[in-house]
Amino acid sequence: MVYEVHKYLKDVDFLKEALPRLDKEYDFWMSTDHAVSVSDTNGRVHLLNRYFAETNRPRPESWREDFELISEIPGRDPTEFYSEIAAGAESGWDYTSRWFADGETLETVETRSIIPVDLNSYLATVEKMLRDFHLELGDTENARAYEQLLKRRHEGMYSVLYDTTSKQWRDYNFVERKFQHVEWSSLSNFSPLWFAAYNDTAHSIDIQEVVEAFNESGFILDGGLPVTRKETQQQWDFPNAWSPIEHIIIEGLGDSNSELGRSLAADIAQKWIGSNYIGFQEERFMHEKYDSRTPGKYGVGGEYDPQVGFGWTNGVDSR
Repeated sequence: MVYEVHKYLKDVDFLKEALPRLDKEYDFWMSTDHAVSVSDTNGRVHLLNRYFAETNRPRPESWREDFELISEIPGRDPTEFYSEIAAGAESGWDYTSRWFADGETLETVETRSIIPVDLNSYLATVEKMLRDFHLELGDTENARAYEQLLKRRHEGMYSVLYDTTSKQWRDYNFVERKFQHVEWSSLSNFSPLWFAAYNDTAHSIDIQEVVEAFNESGFILDGGLPVTRKETQQQWDFPNAWSPIEHIIIEGLGDSNSELGRSLAADIAQKWIGSNYIGFQEERFMHEKYDSRTPGKYGVGGEYDPQVGFGWTNGVDSR
């Protein structure tokens, strides 16, 4: 948000006031249990990030549900379960097969064991912006520090998260030392395209191959892009399509310097706007999520009734 406001206002005083707060927010992610040292296959150690919570009680917003669910899981420590489920809520993807040990059920949630592709893509972008902000204000020392942090994250994301076989990034389970669920893909696997959270010069990443892998992934459906190719009863799984993730993929493909990527971006955007329009014409509502299989149909699943309104759907469509 600060980046967008500053880009428009060009207000140096605003940037000077905001930057210490941004540094502090970044430090939160890097100086707590959200930061994890992970070894790659060559034994090199990389500092990457995860979602993390530590609590001995159910979520305030879902107290009854969490309390009842843990009572049905014999042998699982309640504090550990409550912490894992809270970390999943912190991710915003609450909930998804990405966080489940068995890929199926909330009872096996293990969010804190996973290094997510999208979170580390976000933080790579933060490091890039903080580098540029400090440089603009003449603080070359901090600018150089953030440049080094960005280079290290690119290295870690390539060495730990990039799957050279499938030509996409993947969540990594650092406890089991393996990719999380290679049997199916998540749209988050392609989020580094939007954040440019890679260095294709330093590493053997052919973005054209990544775009082709996306094109062949089965994500492109008539009603939008499902957030994963795994069907469960969770709202952040197939067949649900969500505006923020559509936006990330569309802009990432459009900015990929690939003719195929630009063509796919235009096609996906047209289908998404068309689906939203059909839904609005039929029901006079914009929805928070849609069924990727059927244009205009709203999505279901998860812990609450489908919501209408809806802020991020309107926001993405207006761009």
